[in-house]
Amino acid sequence: MTVYVDDMVKYRGSKWWCHMWASGGRQELHAMAEKIGLKRGWFQEHPVHPHYDLTESKRAMALKNGAVACSSVELIALIRKATVPE
Repeated sequence: MTVYVDDMVKYRGSKWWCHMWASGGRQELHAMAEKIGLKRGWFQEHPVHPHYDLTESKRAMALKNGAVACSSVELIALIRKATVPE
């Protein structure tokens, strides 16, 4: 399975953030988070798209460790495909 990071977007005042999500589920997502030095407490337990919010430097680390860059639109499509039964 794959870990994805979307585009950087300006949120929460002046900080830039992106999302990190894994098609393989939470275990894969947490494994990548651990690799790049994220705390488990930063995990966003969203019912549809559990994810981590990343700063630009953490996004770069995720990409160096095998995450795949995608647009926010592409990430939403991947999440919908993973959560909608066929």
